[in-house]
Amino acid sequence: MATITLEIPTYPEPYFQYTTVIEDSNKLITLRWVDRTSSWYIDIKQEDLTPIVEGVRLVPYYPLLTDYALTSAGMTGYFLLIDSGSYLSNKLGENPEALNQYYKLYYIYEEQ
Repeated sequence: MATITLEIPTYPEPYFQYTTVIEDSNKLITLRWVDRTSSWYIDIKQEDLTPIVEGVRLVPYYPLLTDYALTSAGMTGYFLLIDSGSYLSNKLGENPEALNQYYKLYYIYEEQ
């Protein structure tokens, strides 16, 4: 088995949505900034818009979605948000642009 790491694109806008291929199937990814909590959240849907997860807060250095049973949605891995090499303390909650400026989002899984 090989570990596959996919970089998930981020953008400087406070809300963006796009379709990408994760583990051989199209997924609709939505990332949104919420001013009230000064946080980013991710939603993931199937190609037919069936929700897989909604409203999961992005937390740096924590393997997101490992505690969700997503194999029925064709997902066996996890998302990981890490800094882009600037090694700054948690800038994520400072403003919406910080996600794109200081962090990289990855989806990591084991290829069968």
